Amino acid sequence: MRVNPTGTSPIVPNSGASAARTTASTTESPGTASEPNSFAPSADLAALLTAVRQAPEVRPEAVAAATANLSAGNLQTRQAAADSAKSLLDSGDLGRGE
Repeated sequence: MRVNPTGTSPIVPNSGASAARTTASTTESPGTASEPNSFAPSADLAALLTAVRQAPEVRPEAVAAATANLSAGNLQTRQAAADSAKSLLDSGDLGRGE
């Protein structure tokens, strides 16, 4: 993942193959769940969508501070790596992917 410190999102061009798939899927009639063009969200997907909607907004000031620290080389030390690892372990976020 690339963080753009200016806060703008890069524009990703739409390829012809992707556009063709989008057009084909929007022009066909809806079918049953066993057909490849139909979609029925699962309970797992609904739970993930709820979690994403509850995630905090990006804090531009925190991103700017991190960008400045990285640019200055302040985070390229053993102590910074140890502090980051400890924060990850203490947060409990590492077990969420199970």
